[in-house]
This record gives sequence, C-alpha cells and structure tokens, in this order.
Amino acid sequence: MNELHQSEQATRIWLGWFLLFLLVAAVVSFPRFGQFENEHAPHLSDSAFYEEMAQVFMGDSEGFTGEWVSNWPHHFNRPLFPWLAGRVHRFLPGISLRASFSLINLLAAAAIAMMFKQGIEQNVPSWRFSWLPPLLFLTGFPQLNWGYHLLTDTLGLATAMMAFFYVLRTFERMPSSFLVRLLNLLAVFVFSALSFLTRETGWFAVIGAGWCLLVSLRKRSRSELVWCSGVLLVLILGKIPHSLYEAHFQLSTPTLRPETLFAYNPVYWLDVFVKTGVAFHFAWFPALLAAVRMIVARKGVLPPVWIVGWTLAALAYNAAVYVHNDITFIGYPMRVSFTVFPLIYFYVEAFFEKLSPHKRPHLLAALFVVFNLAVGWLGVLLDPGVPGVTVRVILQDVFGISI
Repeated sequence: MNELHQSEQATRIWLGWFLLFLLVAAVVSFPRFGQFENEHAPHLSDSAFYEEMAQVFMGDSEGFTGEWVSNWPHHFNRPLFPWLAGRVHRFLPGISLRASFSLINLLAAAAIAMMFKQGIEQNVPSWRFSWLPPLLFLTGFPQLNWGYHLLTDTLGLATAMMAFFYVLRTFERMPSSFLVRLLNLLAVFVFSALSFLTRETGWFAVIGAGWCLLVSLRKRSRSELVWCSGVLLVLILGKIPHSLYEAHFQLSTPTLRPETLFAYNPVYWLDVFVKTGVAFHFAWFPALLAAVRMIVARKGVLPPVWIVGWTLAALAYNAAVYVHNDITFIGYPMRVSFTVFPLIYFYVEAFFEKLSPHKRPHLLAALFVVFNLAVGWLGVLLDPGVPGVTVRVILQDVFGISI
C-alpha cells in the first residue's frame, strides 16, 4: 500500500508539472498562436506548405501544388504534423486549422519541458532547480517567435526526444522475456517512425543513442551489446515508413551542398554567429561561467551523457542546414541554433545551483525566467514578420552600414 501511495503521489506531481508547463506554453504562445512563419510577408511562407498538406490529408484538396513541391520538396517531406493538425481540426470543429497546428505545438512544447526536467533529475538528483531549464526553453525567444505557430520544429524536437529517451531506457536493461523484447523493439520502431515522419530531427535520436552506446561499450556484456545494437538498428529502420511516404508522393530528401561549407562567405558565417548568440542572449553569461568553472577549476558537474549525445546531433543538424541553404539572402534560421538548448540551459542551472544560500538562488532563478520571457517577448515585438532578416540587412537598413 505504501508503494502504491508513493506511485500515486509521483503521478500527481508529474501531472502537476506537465500542466504547469502546458499553461506557461499557452500563455507565451499568445503573440504567435495560429500564425504563419512570416505572417506579414507579401509572398509565400513555409507555413503555407504545411497548411496545404493538412488540407490534402483531410481530403479538402486534390493534391500538393506542383510548383511548390518542385521548388521546396523538403517541406512536403514532413507529413505527421499537418496530418495531426487535420485530425484535430476535424475532431474539434470549433478550432480553426491554423489553431490546430498551434495546439499540437503547445502539447509538444510541454512534453519537451517535462522530458527535459526528468532527464536532469535522473542524472543530477541533488539539484534543486530542475524546473529552471524547461521554463527557459518554453520562454526562450526562438521558441516564442517560431515554436508555437505553423512550423514543424517543436513537434520535431518532441518526437525526437521521445524516441531518444525511450531508446536510452531500453539500453539500461535487457528484458529476459522474448515477448517483452519484441514489444520493446516494436515501440522503438514506432517512436522512430513518428520522429522521422515529423522532421529530419528524427536523426537526433539515432546520433544521440549511438553516442550513448559508444561511451558505455566497456561497461556492457556481450549479450547486452547485441541487444543494444539491435535496438539501435531498429531505431534506424524507423526511417522506412518515411521513405515509403517519399516514394508514394515522389518527393526527394533535402539536398546538401558541400560547396557552401567550403566557400569563403564571411557574411553568412556572421549571420550564423550573431543569430546563435541572440538565440540564447543573456543565458550565455551564466552558462559560460558555469562551464568555465567546471573546466578550469574542475568544480562542477559534467553534462549528462544524453545531453552530450543530443548536442552532437544538434551540431550535425546545424551543419547540415548551413550546407543545405546555399543562400545568403534568406540567412541562417535562428531556430536551428536553438536545438542545442539542453546544454546551454543545463549550465544555466549549474550556475544557480552553485550560488550560496544567502544570495537567494531560488528567487534569482525565478527572476531570470521572468527576464528571459521579457527578452523573448521584446524580440517577438521587434520581429517584422517577414523573411530575409539577416545581419547584413539589419546593418544596412538600420545603421546604414554596407558589408
């Protein structure tokens, strides 16, 4: 009975945190709820592709616009989000199609926050502010500005993180029953398939899980290695449903252009550098201080293995996007740099964990969340809602500097 009571109490606590994160996501999504990526642009937005996909999946449209598919095929490679939005719109008739997209993103953002919190608690149980990193994610400027409208990034990160964490869980212990093993592998396949059908971020789980397995090789027996390798293989095979979808609609995967990486383009690199800095703005300061303390003074906590694996995947993803773009007039998407949020916000918490009690770290951490939200809202207000906002354009239009 005591164990049952503890389990019920833990469930209530989990549900309470999830509802809190969902409420925060709902409040901060207000400025961008149900909007297109570039709501005020006079021409096409990426969000229009996803809205059309939803209409096709609902049967309200005969097919994708051929010109759109030819010019931007990678957007039509992400069917899960618009399919779900169409189902929500059908199930809740009073909710517009645009609002359906945002509702799904709210749930996805709350799920990311919840998994982030639990991931920290499991690795650093002595820390007191495990609520801080997920709240910083929910209130971060890129999440406020792009995370709650018609884009696939938030759901892509959520499905990738779900697949990643489930695989790590299967790595921990090999089931003795053949049936349980089979069910575990089936679940891995389903989670992986959902993540790949959402966005290319499905590779986060593959790269992150591969890294976590690699660093634990010496600690595992031969039978455990066989099991973990099988799990990783099934995770990769989760790409098959997405490949079948591609073949059915005659779509192609995003094209990488290596010449972009090696081309001398300092303006483009400046765009990457500045936007990555703005993505985390003031969070960089406590994060870097905590990281330097850990490296130089060797006083602090190394990031959990899963955060390192996720960060490696995020950096590979950032490189792929950079190489894919092959353009400077659109610039580098700031929300792509935001994918390394677990590492940055982990070290932000590490900074506050090391503050002495007389400095009231709880209060300072809460104020930092409020400050993070204020900066995010300011960024949303300043965003003109049009494409092509690059460092070059800002310097030229605002300061009259040509580069």
